[in-house]
Amino acid sequence: MSRRLTVIAGVLAASAALPTAHAFATTEVWVSRSGHTLAHGWAPAGGDRGRTAVMDHRKGNWVKNEYNRFTTGNHKYTLWNKLGPGRSTYTKSGSHVTKIHICEDRDWAPDTCSKWTPVR
Repeated sequence: MSRRLTVIAGVLAASAALPTAHAFATTEVWVSRSGHTLAHGWAPAGGDRGRTAVMDHRKGNWVKNEYNRFTTGNHKYTLWNKLGPGRSTYTKSGSHVTKIHICEDRDWAPDTCSKWTPVR
């Protein structure tokens, strides 16, 4: 009887450690120039509909994620990533993110940006 309880407890502990699926899809937006990926952003981030993120893919310019939240309509927020290639930055949690727009910030030239994309 003791062995059976140990096995059941082990199975329950192992199943509790497995990742769970989220009830919503992730929207990903990419921005590129001359065939090179510059940055990408996504929402929801970390399984939280109130968070978004941006990752830098190339050395050079900073990248940013401009986004809107449900409770503030078309008010634009900006999340900067100044950490460099291969690094991501995340917003704090808040009202769910409704649209994202990813850009590479370019000095002395217009920014290279994606289209505004609704978050699913």
